[in-house]
Amino acid sequence: MSSDALATDKPWRSLTHKMCQFVLVLALASSTLLSNSAQAQTLKPVPLDCGGWFSGFAQADNGRLYGYGDVFGAWRSDDGGSNWSYLNYGIPGGDIVGYGMAVQKNNADVIYYQSYSAIYKSTNGGTSWTKILGPLGDFLPRFRGTSPILIRSDNPNEIWYAGSRQGMTGWLWKSSDGGTTWAKAGGTNFDTNRAQTLHNVSTYANQIWVGSDNGLFVSTDGGNNFNMVGGSGRLSNVGMISRFATGTFAGVGLVTRSNNNGGGVSRITATDYS
Repeated sequence: MSSDALATDKPWRSLTHKMCQFVLVLALASSTLLSNSAQAQTLKPVPLDCGGWFSGFAQADNGRLYGYGDVFGAWRSDDGGSNWSYLNYGIPGGDIVGYGMAVQKNNADVIYYQSYSAIYKSTNGGTSWTKILGPLGDFLPRFRGTSPILIRSDNPNEIWYAGSRQGMTGWLWKSSDGGTTWAKAGGTNFDTNRAQTLHNVSTYANQIWVGSDNGLFVSTDGGNNFNMVGGSGRLSNVGMISRFATGTFAGVGLVTRSNNNGGGVSRITATDYS
């Protein structure tokens, strides 16, 4: 893979909207850039009765929104974000430190939620939860907007997790049975290299993308083998990945990286890695 597959774009400005009266910018920034750019976007504050930072979203096919924050758990909206319901009542002890969420394609009731200590699964829209993985060992801060949980776009039973497990080697894990059992993935690429975020879309179902501390990796064979994109040293601390799935720019995307606190956005210029 050539080193010119990536090109530095422009600085990524940090967003410092504090507390839960947040503006839907950070978590929706990449999806807005990679959707219909011709349409004007209207952003407004949405007040929630909680404290902390709102960290990210998982949007279902039917429009339902799930969201999570660093110290206030998981939430759900069925009316486009106007009203929100708290979902952590069904988790023993609350486990409110939210790191990520994912929702199953074509079934808005099946969701996964990663907390500070475990991954939980709900099959009824967040009314009740089952712990499917833990204890976790992911105690380091993450880039906001990361996607540490991935549901394979063409297989709802294939779940990926970017993070560590207590007492075990590896930062990338895979389940082939909906979270019942898990196995280390990625060969030795992520034994000590912290995987932070994951990306996969149905147009390129065999491509599993992983953003890590040491760079951007991609598998073009469904996760059996991974290669670094752009060569060693080009990127570090990759936090978010987003790509066009269809249209003229299918395959083109953006990744955010901190590069040892330098910060920035890089553009994936190659259209297909398969």
